[in-house]
Amino acid sequence: MIDPIPVDLTLFHDEDAPPKANWRMKDRLNGWTGLRCCRLLEWTGWYNYDIAQRLLGHYRLFHHFKADYIKSPHQLPAASAYILDYRSRHGIKYLLARIVAFVVSILDRTPYPVSEIAAVNRQLVNESTSILYDFLIDADHDFTAAFLQAMARIKSPSFLSVMTPYPVTPPVAIQYNDNRTRAVYHSQVHIQPTIREGATGKTKGIFSKRQLLMLFDLLSKQTRPLEKIDFSKNNRFDAIATLLHAISGKSKASIVEELKDYHNKGLYDSDPGGQRNQTIAELTNLAETFRAAGFRSIAREADIKIRELERNSGA
Repeated sequence: MIDPIPVDLTLFHDEDAPPKANWRMKDRLNGWTGLRCCRLLEWTGWYNYDIAQRLLGHYRLFHHFKADYIKSPHQLPAASAYILDYRSRHGIKYLLARIVAFVVSILDRTPYPVSEIAAVNRQLVNESTSILYDFLIDADHDFTAAFLQAMARIKSPSFLSVMTPYPVTPPVAIQYNDNRTRAVYHSQVHIQPTIREGATGKTKGIFSKRQLLMLFDLLSKQTRPLEKIDFSKNNRFDAIATLLHAISGKSKASIVEELKDYHNKGLYDSDPGGQRNQTIAELTNLAETFRAAGFRSIAREADIKIRELERNSGA
């Protein structure tokens, strides 16, 4: 398996390590992407070495899970199905980690760090699933940004709380005066939008510009098809960009540039390596989103296009 987008392995280097630390072996193991290799690292506890590698393990295992998941009819988005599937198998892994931690604590009389990460992982797949879900979805668009955001959320004190970390409307305070009349006082609360430090690229919950183009291409294959976007007619780019800007809120100028990118090539043209995997990842995200919303005909067209790309790549 090739990652949909390249993973920067330096993200998993210990910041407190000596300047000339040798990361060769760690990079080699973290660079394994094959199914058997990833399962070996999972069951031997390698991905529980630290929080960063725990996220990497989920990223690797999720893409193997998704590769099989899209080949058969399903109702849940792949990320949700992966978390439920992993949760059903996690009990034995967590039990083994606790047993090893107990044995090590008796022999060395020191805490066993792997058990701590195993507990973090248990929280991720049982209580704080929104963190893992967001990471799995966002990582296909910008792995580094999704990784840093997930790390920040896990290291936040609110991670250990089952309660929602999002602000809620404050209760109304009711006070009675001496005349038994009621006065209602509302607290004035200013809720600032959450800013993801370091997050770049695709806005969460909004299709990318390329995904929007794929959407119109898939819609053109329905029983009553829409007119396809003709990338050879650049005189219509301005009007198309105006429409897409109204749908997505993205810059009109940037949409025009995206349209120009496909003026002399097909929307799905890509090289056999990472770019094709990125195309498949974007189509998969489209399919999952529309399938979850009940638009199964569009999701099926996306699945067909995915299988076509996989056949052309020799998958």
